[in-house]
Amino acid sequence: MKTVYLVRHGETVSNAKEVFQEQSISLSEKGMRQADILATRLSKLPVDAIISSDLPRARQTAEKIGTVLHKEPLFVPFFRERKEPTSLQGKSYADPAVKKLRELRDEHIEDASWRYEDEETFFEVRQRAEQCLSLLLKQPEHCIVAVTHGAFMRFLLGIAIFDDAFTPDMWQKMRFGFMTSNTGITVLKHEAKQWTSGWSVLVWNDHAHLG
Repeated sequence: MKTVYLVRHGETVSNAKEVFQEQSISLSEKGMRQADILATRLSKLPVDAIISSDLPRARQTAEKIGTVLHKEPLFVPFFRERKEPTSLQGKSYADPAVKKLRELRDEHIEDASWRYEDEETFFEVRQRAEQCLSLLLKQPEHCIVAVTHGAFMRFLLGIAIFDDAFTPDMWQKMRFGFMTSNTGITVLKHEAKQWTSGWSVLVWNDHAHLG
């Protein structure tokens, strides 16, 4: 059996302002405090290893956890956030132009060859999520903390539960239907028994440690 604690990184200034952020953005002061609190909570669990996205906000969160747990994180680009169009950086989620772009992308979401700009397609992100879950299963450790990002966690959940049946339509429903909090914890379990041979979700977005 394998247990994976999926963790969203701590808050950034862009998270707080609800704007699209650059890949290189770091944690805010609040995000650093959240990461400290999260690390303390995770220290009470039987964690064997830490794997993390290599983007700065995830890396900083993982390093905080690693310091408290006395474990060196493994940084893996596969766990990065879904790449959005560069032209959206700094724009508010509520911007009318963003709404129009989302509608345009949704119209073409079934077309694996279409893209608005330099973003990742649904199919590219789904493939990365498959690679991440496969990597987690190959690790020798039984209890792993994986630090990643909000939208990508939804993809991981979709693949874990639906596998090849995870469709663009499912993603569109999950995108705003499964919300994530900074440093929220989602627990996945993988085991093979007579009645199951794969992943199950035990907890989604537990952020009780933030009060």
